[in-house]
Amino acid sequence: MQELARYLFSPPVWLVLGILLIALEVVVPGAVIVFFGVGALISGLLTWLELLPGVGAQLWCWLGSSMVLVLLFRRKIAGWFPALERYEPHPEMIESIGTEVPVLEDVYPAGRAAEFGVEENCGRVRFQGAAWKASAPESRTRPIYAGETAKIIDRKNLLLIVETVEGSAGNADSSPSVRSASSEPSSGSAGVNPYD
Repeated sequence: MQELARYLFSPPVWLVLGILLIALEVVVPGAVIVFFGVGALISGLLTWLELLPGVGAQLWCWLGSSMVLVLLFRRKIAGWFPALERYEPHPEMIESIGTEVPVLEDVYPAGRAAEFGVEENCGRVRFQGAAWKASAPESRTRPIYAGETAKIIDRKNLLLIVETVEGSAGNADSSPSVRSASSEPSSGSAGVNPYD
């Protein structure tokens, strides 16, 4: 058993593992696997120099050096690998852009809900038969109110970014409606005032 472990954790195996992991980074996005590949090369080198006596030390060296490299260099190296730069949205996302959806709960501009006296930034819209969290662009001056119709303009994971559809109910004026004098019952009429 020890002979098998010595063979599996020999410098040539670490070298092959490191090269495979670095090559795999080209097709798997994330700029993380490359650092585990470099960590494997470091472990292989230190094992070849006989500085890591056992399997446990080699594994700890590999994991430790890989994590340190991720924390120090991930942002700097991300642009070197094409898998990170190729962003192809899912076809379902492309098809959802422009879809009109009913607003179930008021949708506030991103990051600005507190300006409107609420804590939750996300409202809800009905999309594909389910209630989805939704947010409006930060540039909006007012929320999109429940009962209005919105249009999906973007999607970030499970959050839909929506904008008001022209001609939607409540679209023209965001202020509460003011009762006109003609809508008040006359003082001589029998009945109950509906506004009391």
